[in-house]
Amino acid sequence: MNISDRIENIKDYFLKFNVDQGIITLALKFPEKWTVPDSEFLKKQFGVASGPLQNGVIYCCEITEGFDKIFDAADYTISFNKEAQERMALFNAKAKELKELFMTESLDSLKTLNFVFDKKKKRNVSVKSKSIIEKATETVENKSSKEAIVPKEEVETEDSLLSAAKEVITEATKIAE
Repeated sequence: MNISDRIENIKDYFLKFNVDQGIITLALKFPEKWTVPDSEFLKKQFGVASGPLQNGVIYCCEITEGFDKIFDAADYTISFNKEAQERMALFNAKAKELKELFMTESLDSLKTLNFVFDKKKKRNVSVKSKSIIEKATETVENKSSKEAIVPKEEVETEDSLLSAAKEVITEATKIAE
């Protein structure tokens, strides 16, 4: 892939690409809540240095390393943050499902709840017993509004959830290494 194609792939974040005095630099602007992986990790993994800019991040490497490494580091950062956002959305959806189960099921039923990972498919989580979900739905539909358990509203900020997801991803990355 040539430089134009690589820039096109990151156009939503692109600020500047420059080659000067044997150094390649790539400046990008990411959404405010995104993080850049540790500079030591990027150096070890991609041979690229990184540093903060006023409105983003700059990646740099020697021209002898080639421009692909610098774009690979940028692609990794983008994928890392998009995955963190997807994980957070999934986490919120699953937390909502669990809250509904805990509001409707008996304690004895809840004690049988298990989480199972399908080993054939990566990152697939399922509840062991689908009948629990079906029972929960029936219970909610059959309860009058007086009998319904109304949970206290918990205020979950996007910041706190995103930072928690990032911590999990960081720990998973360390374990994988």
